[in-house]
Amino acid sequence: MARLKNFDFRGLIQEIIDTYTNISLIFTGSMLGLLVNYLNPSPDRHNFMRGARIITLGRWSIEEGVEYLKR
Repeated sequence: MARLKNFDFRGLIQEIIDTYTNISLIFTGSMLGLLVNYLNPSPDRHNFMRGARIITLGRWSIEEGVEYLKR
């Protein structure tokens, strides 16, 4: 991945969204603001984040984490 450090993926993401209508892209991360700013840096770039849905998950309790790991 070091070779891709300075690569701007937004054009590739846009090409996938425009060309392959049956594909959904899912982005995850703990820094939502940074992710939103990367995908939609300004209001004049209206093509990005079409159909975006933001889902926020709370922290798991220790019991929930242990139960998940047991499965």
